[in-house]
Amino acid sequence: MVLKNFAETHPVSEFLSVMGTDDIGDKISAMVDAASTLQAEGQKLRDAKKESGMQKPLVEYLQLVAEHLPEGTQFIDTSHTVIRSLDGGHYTKPDVTGTKPETIKKEAKDLRWPDAGTVFELKYKVDIFAPDPDSDKEGDEKVNGSIESLKALVQVAKNARSLLMASGSAHVYVVTVFKLSLARIFRFDRSSFCATRPFDLIDEPSILPTFLWRLYNPQNSNTFTRMVGADDTISVPDDEDKKKMIAAVHKHPFYRDHADLTSTEESLWILAVRSVKRGDGDGGTCEVQVVRCFTFGGVLSISDGLFSRATRVYRVVLEQDVEEEYPTIYALKDAWPQRFRRPEVDFYDFIAKHCEELAKRKTSEDTRLLLDSFAKCHGSVFLSEQHQELLPCDDSLHRTQPPVKSANIDTDEARETLKNVARRHARLLLTPVGAPLNGFKTTKSLVEVIYNAMEQHRIVYNAGIIHRDVSEGNVLFREVSSSRPRFSGFLVDWDYAEFTDKGVKQFNEWFKGRKQAVEVDKNMKDMTGTFPFMAIELLRRQATHALGNSTEVPVTSNQQSFIHGAHHDVESFYWLLTWIAIRHTNVLIEDHLGFRNLFESRDDAHKHTWVHKNTQGYPALNPGLYNVLEAFRAEVVRQYPAPRTTAALDTDSEVPFSLLGDDDDSSSEPDAPPAETSIPPVLLRHATILKLMHRDLHGFQWPTDDKATEFVLRDADALDKQRWELQRSLFSDSVTGSGATIGSKRGSTALDLDMNDEGKPLKRRATASGPDEESPRATTRGNGSKTKK
Repeated sequence: MVLKNFAETHPVSEFLSVMGTDDIGDKISAMVDAASTLQAEGQKLRDAKKESGMQKPLVEYLQLVAEHLPEGTQFIDTSHTVIRSLDGGHYTKPDVTGTKPETIKKEAKDLRWPDAGTVFELKYKVDIFAPDPDSDKEGDEKVNGSIESLKALVQVAKNARSLLMASGSAHVYVVTVFKLSLARIFRFDRSSFCATRPFDLIDEPSILPTFLWRLYNPQNSNTFTRMVGADDTISVPDDEDKKKMIAAVHKHPFYRDHADLTSTEESLWILAVRSVKRGDGDGGTCEVQVVRCFTFGGVLSISDGLFSRATRVYRVVLEQDVEEEYPTIYALKDAWPQRFRRPEVDFYDFIAKHCEELAKRKTSEDTRLLLDSFAKCHGSVFLSEQHQELLPCDDSLHRTQPPVKSANIDTDEARETLKNVARRHARLLLTPVGAPLNGFKTTKSLVEVIYNAMEQHRIVYNAGIIHRDVSEGNVLFREVSSSRPRFSGFLVDWDYAEFTDKGVKQFNEWFKGRKQAVEVDKNMKDMTGTFPFMAIELLRRQATHALGNSTEVPVTSNQQSFIHGAHHDVESFYWLLTWIAIRHTNVLIEDHLGFRNLFESRDDAHKHTWVHKNTQGYPALNPGLYNVLEAFRAEVVRQYPAPRTTAALDTDSEVPFSLLGDDDDSSSEPDAPPAETSIPPVLLRHATILKLMHRDLHGFQWPTDDKATEFVLRDADALDKQRWELQRSLFSDSVTGSGATIGSKRGSTALDLDMNDEGKPLKRRATASGPDEESPRATTRGNGSKTKK
């Protein structure tokens, strides 16, 4: 098992020095004195025959230590308490949970992950690490490959994931106690994890108190949680702040009438920036304004990957706008993209400029509404850059540590790892706020939104950008409905987009002051997307690499001409619509094969089989939706004529259909090699699918009372769901790249484990290299609904 998100183990003193040095001697001494209770139990502890024998003396000791930590800190025995993760996908029973400061005193049964500041895991004999026989450096260690050690690592990682999800911290700490009195301290961020070398709690009594003191007393920090690793640009509003800000929100009739969307129980102040244009036309200037964003209604979405972008989306109103007649409500996106990726704001600004140019030529009302329906970015900042003059934050806190041994940091291999794996903290201020597809009021509105998003995708592709991650969380309804349902949907998340050759030239002409785009390179050859919605060809090609489990897999001669194309994204719209229809309507048959295998599988076989049979369902219940699905499926069949083939796809020659009148879908497709089947494949095109959807939207009587139904897996599928959910989100987000690990975008590597319900490794399956987040993702933007993908 290759665990490439592991950096190294450090000497304890070196590890602790990074956390700070401002210790108060008498406090540490008092905490060390408290260790006498542990020392008195020392022989009993060492004579323990199982984990439970370690529990009581350790908890008693930690409770004494807590008396010298900030008020409200508690250490609670949670070894028999299930603490569910925020997404409901995993449950864990941490042996001991340390609460955040100022937490109201709670019983174990009442604890939630947002209360937790750190976790202790006890193992009777198991150590996660072992000496590294391949290293010449004394003390070097590697992850122990035993089943018991990997199982222990999974438990530690699950706890770290839950801590990160609940707190939004830059990094978190977990402690393991093993072989009765030995311990290690782990540090997890969004790129990697490291740990201390083992130390003895009894024989070295000052180490754990020093760690806990520094953890709960960060230096030079204004963080509201007062813990090392907490985000220093976030604070908690008081009751007066909440009252003032929610009064501004209620100026909007929609939010005044939807109390469920305006809760302030979990509200935060979050610093961001907004771009303010001064002056008109090309001669105007753009100023960057620091803004305080007030979150309300809870988090709209939380990405559930560990080594990932960790995207969180909030609904916010700005303190600077409270006096406005109708303050703008924004979506605030908080994420950790990889350093090598182009800033997402570049794509938003390019799209806005392109729409502005189109609007000068197109004058129809429908065209104007379509161009105005795109999501827009109103401000973007990387907190990892030096912004002391702009944002009062420690920029080093907002960069991840690479999984590289410190001794090798200057090597070519380390520099490549830094490029591919290291992440930086970004915030974007966006409009409009979105609502998830799985909350549709009618199936017709669902199809209209997907139609709208595909139109946007087509316009942007013709301009020179390919999205490369069409998925459930990236196609949204407007939370505040448009007066024209035809334009009530939009496409978001351009994190993994790339410029085509046409786009490169246009971007460089329009944005001369920014980092220039380069000609299409291997980025476009990465297999990118969210697994359930990935095109058959992408799944087929990633499966050929997955077993290698390598960050960089050589491209074979047969793959040299392969590029992630527009037809792959168009196909993703089909899988998206099918996914929603199976889960949330009664039109398609839901069975074990029809859902779980179809969307969970990491190869193309199930999807290929699905499209080559007639749609299984009940057309009489909803002829419109059924016919859209069946017609779309038939076009996908043309793209993959039986038998299965690896032949590249030819372009379609049908007459274009477009609101804007021009169709350049094939503008940057690679030349196709000779087909390997007697039936020539036909490339999916926006025009073809938009035409058939338009026909069926207007050619059938659609139901008016068929809102989304709740999706619940049958009990027989519960274990399969648990396994799937664990692999899906513990270490991954979306997938891209030619490598073979979940949890990394193009070359970013991750812990690749399949586990059963007890956390034991199963036989490893082929996986695609994935950046981070979300296979599938929880990235919806509205109504507090996080998709369970």
